[in-house]
Amino acid sequence: MMSIDEKLGIDKFVVDEENAHIVIEKKHTDESEKQKLIIICPAGLYKRDKDGNLTFDYIGCLECGACRVVALGSVVKEWNFPMGAMGVEYRQG
Repeated sequence: MMSIDEKLGIDKFVVDEENAHIVIEKKHTDESEKQKLIIICPAGLYKRDKDGNLTFDYIGCLECGACRVVALGSVVKEWNFPMGAMGVEYRQG
């Protein structure tokens, strides 16, 4: 049986490096809202750096919308699908 990491490794990501489709509010102060994002993201893209600050990298986003559901309007400032022909391309494996 394949692990989650192996399955994600099969997917193809076409990244729009000029237009992030998710923007976070770096000045948001509610730590519980930030923790929700760390827990909910299936790709593990929300993390804390060595100083405890929330970091995020939209490269590798699965476009599931989980972060939009739990934090749009608070930590997640903006959430859009990537432009056409960009984003994740799921592959069967």
